[in-house]
Amino acid sequence: MKRTLLRRALLLLGLVLFFFWLTDLNYRLQRIQDLEREARKLRAQVTELAQTQVSLQAQLTYAASDQAVEEWARREAGYLREGDHPVIPIPQPGTTPLPFVTPTPIPTARSNLSLWWELFFGPTENEP
Repeated sequence: MKRTLLRRALLLLGLVLFFFWLTDLNYRLQRIQDLEREARKLRAQVTELAQTQVSLQAQLTYAASDQAVEEWARREAGYLREGDHPVIPIPQPGTTPLPFVTPTPIPTARSNLSLWWELFFGPTENEP
């Protein structure tokens, strides 16, 4: 009787230890999957950042080139090269140019509450 009781106790202890071992194994496997998923995300970010670096390096190389400086000088700064002939549009005789009218801003009506608020507390952020 003592032997069967001892065997059952050892068997029960073995099953409990086996259960804890399986639980720990499951936790470790889940942790490995989480780390692999995070590693895939980080690899994708590294690839994206490397592509961004290559693109920025190409832009930097172009910006430092003579071609970029010449394009800027001609398009934005309005510089001319020796031998260039600037084209200035002239209106046809007899036509009157249309005047450019700047619209005047219409004042907005403000409530008395907003006027009193500004008087006591100063202008709010969204008002000038």
